[in-house]
Amino acid sequence: MAAVHRYVNNSVAGSGDGTTNGEGSGGTNAYIDLATWEAAEQTNLVTATDTHTVHCSMGSTTSTLDDGCTIVGWTCSATYFVTVRGHDADSPDQTNSGSGRNLTGLLDQVNYFTVNNGSFTQIELREASIVIENLQIVSSRSGGSNRGITTNSAFTNEPVIRGNIFTETAGTSGTGIYLDNIFSSSTAHIYNNVFYGFNRAALFLDTAGAVNIYNNTMYDCDEALEIASSQSGTVTCKNNAMVNSGTTDMSDAGSATLDFDYNATDDPASGTGDPRGTNGQDFNDDTALWDAAFTARGSSDFRIASTASLLYGTGISNASDANVPTTDILGELRTVWDIGAFAFAAAGSAVPTLSDGGLSGGFQPLFGGLN
Repeated sequence: MAAVHRYVNNSVAGSGDGTTNGEGSGGTNAYIDLATWEAAEQTNLVTATDTHTVHCSMGSTTSTLDDGCTIVGWTCSATYFVTVRGHDADSPDQTNSGSGRNLTGLLDQVNYFTVNNGSFTQIELREASIVIENLQIVSSRSGGSNRGITTNSAFTNEPVIRGNIFTETAGTSGTGIYLDNIFSSSTAHIYNNVFYGFNRAALFLDTAGAVNIYNNTMYDCDEALEIASSQSGTVTCKNNAMVNSGTTDMSDAGSATLDFDYNATDDPASGTGDPRGTNGQDFNDDTALWDAAFTARGSSDFRIASTASLLYGTGISNASDANVPTTDILGELRTVWDIGAFAFAAAGSAVPTLSDGGLSGGFQPLFGGLN
């Protein structure tokens, strides 16, 4: 088994073969964008017994912003899978490093991000066993239904989407993640993400597969979570902050089995079920509670403000639910079980290094259960 590493760098003069993060033209230099990487690298990872990781960065000059891609034409499994991630200190090639993974949790234009200037979906997953982690995904196409990540195939193994920042800056009916057509025996894992500003929903679920939603922060979306009538797989939703939604925090068309608890919300559900759960926290549309919960919500800084926040220490622990992530969006270890993407951490605490083979910043192993 080999761990294959490739690089996308938006500052390259001309795409190379992606084997280094160099910014020259051709040769071993990086690919210029995800679409070029994907078209060149499609392969059967199971036959090759490889994992494949693409490390993404803006580079030193950034002449081209990445418009994303459709991942299709691969053969993957729970052991041999594709990871798309932000370049960081643990990427094997540190050439032109420092503009990949966001290490603050606040959206910026210094680290790698995708924008959908052309297509309405930035990253479309049409294969099994794909991991998307530590990216900034900005929906910016005007006049349409933007989607950050879409699943659109019958998977045999689960997609994993974790540690990303999603936002919509233009458009009329945007969705951060749109889950569609996941096979009934599969489970999608969505955790440690931040979503804000979507004109439709942070998450839209329309699949036969189960969905595990843990420790996400969803702020100022029309709906935090929209569950379609055709969503038949069990939806487990815990330790999520669903705050300042325009219409409702969660709408449920009524056919999915729901397991919701330890969430912090403003509103009851508009359909069946209770998004907060028996052990959840009630913000009650109180702006003072929002201000006390987040460091600077008006500046899209959704880190936990202090130990007085309703999010601090009010989540379910990993000991009680093995699907709870043991680190947060920045890789900080969760020693207190908070609600949302961020763990409250003392200043100066270290971000763990990332490792290959399906572990990221202390995250659990990927497929077939997260622990």
